[in-house]
Amino acid sequence: MGNGNSVTIESKELSEIQKRLSDYQNGETTAELYDFGKMLLQEEVDRAHWLDSKAGVLTGFAGAILALLVSSSSSWKAALNASGDLVRYSMFVGIICILAASALAFVGLLIRNFDWIDEKEVWLAKDYLDFPDQLRRYYLFAMYRSMVSHERQNQDKSTWLVFAQMALAIGGFALAVVSLAVVHSTLWP
Repeated sequence: MGNGNSVTIESKELSEIQKRLSDYQNGETTAELYDFGKMLLQEEVDRAHWLDSKAGVLTGFAGAILALLVSSSSSWKAALNASGDLVRYSMFVGIICILAASALAFVGLLIRNFDWIDEKEVWLAKDYLDFPDQLRRYYLFAMYRSMVSHERQNQDKSTWLVFAQMALAIGGFALAVVSLAVVHSTLWP
């Protein structure tokens, strides 16, 4: 059920889930848990897609800012050289932060290994094929493992993206200071 590179779930936690799934008697409970589990798993899969999309946008946005800076360097380079150390330092910090934002967002975009539902071993679990309620409970256990794996990987992606957003905000602020100084020195020499 899953691959060897995935996030591991503590055996104590898994034992507790298995015990809960085997302790109750009402088959309707299995149906309710199954429907809710499908919803939770789908939500984590959708969240992974949303985070990937956000990481792609942040990477592209930071890249566009850097491309704009490079392509327009001839228009602001002389004014920057004529500026004081604080303005040049702000430019350096801004560029470093934008580069960092791009790198952090790209790390958030990297492919993650999730503990997924192994079709052969879970879906066609030969020990439970004659026992529909037990089979659904077995599916619930597989869904739980997959959902927890997705949740942990999504939390990791979210952390990288928070840092990318912070770096982008700091870089944007530093570059705004530079822009204001360059405009000021151009308009009021």
